[in-house]
Amino acid sequence: MNEQDTQIEELLGRIRFQSRADRDEQILREASAALVINVAEPPSAVFQPSRTAEGGSATWSLAKIFRRAAVVLLPLLFLLGILAYLRQPPLTLAEVAAEFQKQSWVHVKYDNGREEWSNLTDGRYFFKDYDGRAVYSEPNGLRLAWWPQTQYISKDKWFLGDKPPPHGPTTAWDRYVKSYSVPSGTKDTGTEQHDDVIDGKKVVRFDSHFKDLLGRQILVKQLWADPQTKLPIKVRDVLQLAEREDQKRDAIVGTFSFPTTGPTDIYDLGVPKSFPILDTDAKPPADVAEINTAAKAAWEKFPKHWRIVRWRMGNDSGEADLEYRDDKRHAFSRWFTNTVEGYAEFPWDTKDPQVVVNWMKTRTPIEQHITNADKDYSRQNPSPGLANNIPKPQARVMRSMGLGDDINFPPGMQWAYSQWTPPAKKIDPPAGTPAGLIVLRREIGDTSTDYWIDPAKGYVCLRTIEQRLLKGQWKNERIDSLKDWIQLPTGSWFATTQYFESYGVFPNLRDDAYFETWHSDIILMTPAQAPADVFDGEKLLKDATLESY
Repeated sequence: MNEQDTQIEELLGRIRFQSRADRDEQILREASAALVINVAEPPSAVFQPSRTAEGGSATWSLAKIFRRAAVVLLPLLFLLGILAYLRQPPLTLAEVAAEFQKQSWVHVKYDNGREEWSNLTDGRYFFKDYDGRAVYSEPNGLRLAWWPQTQYISKDKWFLGDKPPPHGPTTAWDRYVKSYSVPSGTKDTGTEQHDDVIDGKKVVRFDSHFKDLLGRQILVKQLWADPQTKLPIKVRDVLQLAEREDQKRDAIVGTFSFPTTGPTDIYDLGVPKSFPILDTDAKPPADVAEINTAAKAAWEKFPKHWRIVRWRMGNDSGEADLEYRDDKRHAFSRWFTNTVEGYAEFPWDTKDPQVVVNWMKTRTPIEQHITNADKDYSRQNPSPGLANNIPKPQARVMRSMGLGDDINFPPGMQWAYSQWTPPAKKIDPPAGTPAGLIVLRREIGDTSTDYWIDPAKGYVCLRTIEQRLLKGQWKNERIDSLKDWIQLPTGSWFATTQYFESYGVFPNLRDDAYFETWHSDIILMTPAQAPADVFDGEKLLKDATLESY
């Protein structure tokens, strides 16, 4: 190695682990020093014109000119080449992906107890969440899932439509570099690359963002990779609002490993082998399918423009709701009716909806939701008399999910049974069932639910009875009854009273029930009859702490 090669190697050795700014400055110093050394030679060493026989000076030798120019230009070209080399990223996301896909298994263990395994050869995926929930899926569409509260394993497909999406070499990789919890329809603004340090070791970090509906850049995922192995080391996933509140943390951090083997089935994730597998995608029997079709048709015919005032009867603390619907636009507000000194007492014994509406004007609702074709807005407000009050309003805006009617109250509750899975079966009406009703039963492990259906009222559900198997006996857990039906001018039926009986929470079931009675009043209205700003979601964002993820 000559002296110039030795100097270049020393230069590269000095800059290899410097920051980019320090490296650029070091290269400029070294190259500039080389230029100064060459240019500082005495003129006699450079300019030596020859003399002619006549004593005049001859032109400069072209060879000497080129040699001297090379002395000046070569260090400069060397400098430019080094700068171009150093400005190349030390590791690209594509290089990490390529190395990742060469592995047979990937395992990610998160600091909240969650774990994931992916077989990169055959596409099998295993997932165990922090709460014990376990999921196993295959690229052909099979999905098995188990929740610790249940005594069965549900079987369905993880995709929508008739065919599973094609499985490719990047399928598993995308799971770890793309956040599937990012709201659909939002703009992915790409990945930023940064130098970073983990445990004293130089690494590369990739930050993924999206632009929310408020125009803000939201960081949702960070991935760290080793420049030497080109494999990911850690991943940080920012949790959505509900998960942040539930887990009391902003994000979870996972550590990568690349074993040669992994789980073989869902039972390896801690699921009891004695639990049966229940196909929730099974098709209903022909007679049940006919009932479901009629119920969905009646639901679709129900008016799409109305106002509903709903309140819980009785003098204990409860709730009161005000809902408006205008086709796909929906506005919902809820008030707590607890007694608070200095505030008007709720008229708990009234059946007059206007009296309830007048009372609503005396307090701020505890929660508000507005949905239109594009966005879902929600807001929580401080409420008087609550021990766990939030300090100031919190608001959130997301892309519209188009959820439709609330299935916990009429009208949605009247036909919700028609879309439940797995499908029910038709049974002989038990003793005490009113004449003319159809009874359907859904059985899922240790849970059985009966639905009393009235074909004369558009296949509405009059009663739902949920039972649990406890010590070999079926015990009531909850009963919902819809009563005091009225027929609207359009011909559809609407239940104005909802009677709720609770027998406790499984497995602590009681023989005596806790009762609630809700009253609902519906008015059909045209869009012009609704308050002018009732569907204005932007008003919910005013003076609130804003969330969009």
